[in-house]
Amino acid sequence: MTTDEQITRLTHKLEILQNFFKKDISKAYLFSRLAIIVFIFAFVSAGYLGLSGIIITATIRALIAFLFFSWLIIVWFYLHYSSKFSERFKSEIIDNIVQTLLPEAKYYHKQGFDSNILFMEQGSGIYDFKPSGNLSEDRIEAQLDGWKYESAELKVSRGYGKRRVTVFKGMVIKLTLPVKFSHNLIIQSKNLDYKAKYSNKIRLESQFWHETFDTYCEDNVFARYILNTAVMVRIEDLQKKYKHIGISFKDNNIYILWESNKDFWEPVIKLQTRYELEKDVRNYIESLNLVLNLVKELQLGREIWTRKEFTYKKKT
Repeated sequence: MTTDEQITRLTHKLEILQNFFKKDISKAYLFSRLAIIVFIFAFVSAGYLGLSGIIITATIRALIAFLFFSWLIIVWFYLHYSSKFSERFKSEIIDNIVQTLLPEAKYYHKQGFDSNILFMEQGSGIYDFKPSGNLSEDRIEAQLDGWKYESAELKVSRGYGKRRVTVFKGMVIKLTLPVKFSHNLIIQSKNLDYKAKYSNKIRLESQFWHETFDTYCEDNVFARYILNTAVMVRIEDLQKKYKHIGISFKDNNIYILWESNKDFWEPVIKLQTRYELEKDVRNYIESLNLVLNLVKELQLGREIWTRKEFTYKKKT
């Protein structure tokens, strides 16, 4: 089955699912708009009263409290109506997409990664921060010609209370290999925040690459064996779509990640036309294919860069 045939089939299936949950989606969309309006009105009212010097009476306090309480109720209704559609969307549409591109893969939409996967020492080596909390879901596990493939959405925060900030939100892919690299290779978009710093920076011939990425490795020859022209093109394709990416070859793992404010596997909670549904399905498939194409290029070159001077067998 061609990609276009897969998209047509899944779009039709999504259209049926949307029609089945038509009332719930409409209500969820309505409550999402109401939540925004009520929150803005309550926030602006409270700010205006505080700046204008008006004496805040018990009645005004009660009114502001009522607005915020109403906002909480509206948010609850939004979550109530949207969660039903989201559950079915992931089990029937996303799972189908995953199975189409990764046969025999396992998809766990309520499981994810631990934030340690981003650490400088314990994980990818791409970031350098100490997280205080994380939220992760939509874990996928598969086997790709002897490599273990794992991916999940991850949101990591730092600090507590009012000082709590999000330091990473996006997709993380981890590939586990049967061999261990003799050197670490770290690739970071120049615009990444909180990225780890290294001293062993190398420069590759590509001008676009030099302007877009910081590349670190202890061995120039090792880095150039891995980053052949075909692999670099695939990484550049990923960069052009997501803008903020990081890739590392560390121990017996390859990490591929990108930052995004949008939840990757979440449905759009509003009624859409068939054209919009097809566009969403195409984006899901093409985004996953971007990663799988990069993995295939890496596997094509592994006979060269898994030579004994560059890797050694992982201890069992």
